[in-house]
Amino acid sequence: MAKIGYLPPAPEKRLRPKIREKMGIMDTVAIVLPENIGFQWISDFAPVYAYALAGVESALRRHGINCIVHQLPPEGENRKGNPVPKVNGCLLLSEPDQAASYPWIVNRPCVTFMGKIRGRQWCDRVTYNDARCGELAAEHMHGAAVAHAVAITTQDPLLFNLRTAAFVAEARRLGFEAESVYLEGLLVRGANVHSTDESKMEALLQKIFAVKQQLHGIFAADILLPSIYRQLQKMGISPGRDVKIVGCNNERFFLNGLEPSPPVVDLHARTVGETAVEHLLWRARHPEAKRVAVLVEPSLVIP
Repeated sequence: MAKIGYLPPAPEKRLRPKIREKMGIMDTVAIVLPENIGFQWISDFAPVYAYALAGVESALRRHGINCIVHQLPPEGENRKGNPVPKVNGCLLLSEPDQAASYPWIVNRPCVTFMGKIRGRQWCDRVTYNDARCGELAAEHMHGAAVAHAVAITTQDPLLFNLRTAAFVAEARRLGFEAESVYLEGLLVRGANVHSTDESKMEALLQKIFAVKQQLHGIFAADILLPSIYRQLQKMGISPGRDVKIVGCNNERFFLNGLEPSPPVVDLHARTVGETAVEHLLWRARHPEAKRVAVLVEPSLVIP
């Protein structure tokens, strides 16, 4: 310090934490995980969330901002013993509903990232354009001259599924038949396992092909594709040749090893995470601005 002539700022000129917050300057941010989404769940069931977290980490590091990870306790657990994190802002992974009951979260700049947009949002959201995911898959199948396709979904179609609904609507607009199919319990979700129920997938595909023998296309989340490939091959149907398959999320954990490698809709989850950080900084500087949703556009990756 003496050698380069450095003098630290006078004490009265140093920014205290409250003043830094008021000026929109952030030094520590909390990444808030819902009670049912921990790192084990992400690695086993939703690697796409890990990509988003990598984007958050990269952007925070670029801005010189520290972060802590805070997982919300299960509903009904006594919260009084849980210390309140000292942070300038919060990034909430996926659904924000549970976090809305925590004053230390809602009273700071907040952005939710990933997940679906539904209901009234009390904070900003940065996520992928879910409807465009379905449209891209339908457009690709149309270009491959698919005559009839199904979207296999793990969500009850009676609950509005934007991605699947957009796929079916776009397919019909382009002139080929499409529908969504759902079987409860297709995904096994437990404390130690997250995978496809092979017997249920077999039964579902047998039923589909019994009714639609000229099925030419399947659209499904990446986590389902290894099972779909296995069951089609057991039925003597060649994935990629006899049936055009399009995945969604671009989760390499599930896609690597599939032969032939399927086209897949990339959510650009890492970009979602990076954009969430940039938007959080914007929100800190514009606390009175209207709540907004920022959509990152997906793209189709063709091997």
